[in-house]
Amino acid sequence: MKSILEEFYYGNIDPGTAELSRTAKYDRALEKIIASEEKLLKLLNEPEKLLFNEFSEAQEEMHESFIAEKFSLGFKLGVLFMTEVFTKPPTKEGDTF
Repeated sequence: MKSILEEFYYGNIDPGTAELSRTAKYDRALEKIIASEEKLLKLLNEPEKLLFNEFSEAQEEMHESFIAEKFSLGFKLGVLFMTEVFTKPPTKEGDTF
């Protein structure tokens, strides 16, 4: 078996395409979004629909940027945790690794 770094390097691990587990809360929110969008689009004329699409695309870009930053911060935090675990000796008598 290759190391996790090799798997990542060769593209066998891609966190951006990993499928997340869907919860009932997520499904309810998604249903609300879809229903609201359908209702809204029925109320809008063509120029307003174009504006709404621009708004939706910009919001999606912002969300993707936010998620990428959170992933990066989470990864860095994980590395800091591991660094501390492997570099600091136990502080109390009887503590073990």
